[in-house]
Amino acid sequence: MDLPDSLLARPLLFRPDLAITDTDVDALAERLALAMRLSDFERLGPPASFLYRASTVTVGDLVASTGFHSPMHVVTEETPRATVILALGGDTTFSYEGGSLRFGTVHDLAYLPGCAFVEHSSWISGVLFSVDVDRLIRTAATMAGLHGSTYRLRQRLQRPHLVRPTPGSAGMEVVKQLYTLFTMLDAPCLDHERLLQMLGLDDLLYRAIAMAFCGDLIRSIPENLPGSKTLKGAVVEDLLAWIDANLDQPIRLSDLEQRSSYSQRTLRKAFHERCGCGPHEWIHRQRMQAARNQLLQAQPGDSVTAIARRWGYTHLSQFSRDFQRSFGISPSRVLREARQNLA
Repeated sequence: MDLPDSLLARPLLFRPDLAITDTDVDALAERLALAMRLSDFERLGPPASFLYRASTVTVGDLVASTGFHSPMHVVTEETPRATVILALGGDTTFSYEGGSLRFGTVHDLAYLPGCAFVEHSSWISGVLFSVDVDRLIRTAATMAGLHGSTYRLRQRLQRPHLVRPTPGSAGMEVVKQLYTLFTMLDAPCLDHERLLQMLGLDDLLYRAIAMAFCGDLIRSIPENLPGSKTLKGAVVEDLLAWIDANLDQPIRLSDLEQRSSYSQRTLRKAFHERCGCGPHEWIHRQRMQAARNQLLQAQPGDSVTAIARRWGYTHLSQFSRDFQRSFGISPSRVLREARQNLA
């Protein structure tokens, strides 16, 4: 089957400037073998009709590729990473030990947990993610607020799975969220991979993928799992101590989730009960107080700018506004009065 003209005219979903186009199947096989374990790789159809085009972006430990290719026959070996594919069109069958998946309807989501498989496609267009299975399980467990056994999640994510969302369903909403995240991958001002990671884009992608394949399990687990308030209180106290020791580092809500195994909702509730505010507000207050203490105990050579940067502020004006709102006085005045008292 020839590639549809509409497909050839369609722009890639993200980073077309990074796109690689191949018409030589042998050269493509050699390049792909560097990233995946191939046992066999061959085109289906005449050589002149073969075409592969894709762009790839890495964010943290997640690798995302978008593109399309002509009919192929591919055989892979087992890998430690899972493959997730969002279909934009085509017709592909993935065969593996114990079963097969027929895939290609627009918005189909296929999950292959590192198992060996045979891909036989007419043509396919979509987005492929290479993900860490253990991290995906941890992400799903965190979203569910699990504290201990992840047996059901692990069982789900250790076998191939196909999701075909229907209009208006929760699955379709997850697919829409993935498309929204693709726009971040394509933003010219955010093309620095470390910046995307610092913004937590990889966390968001892992969350969307976890919800796509484990959403029913995540939603079915009660928010208030067996366990006493004493246990929750001990977890929050541990988080407060960890926050205090890491105030000079970026702290994301996902970091607190992974450390505590509590969901965002439970964390917010627990922080309001213990601290009278949510986790973000608590971190902000503690950073402001740490900056104030350092200003009051300033050493020769210290400056407002240097102290602001130490506590995570890159813009002095924002630090000054936040400080003024918190304490009713400017940081420069606090520093000046502290130096006068030392004189």
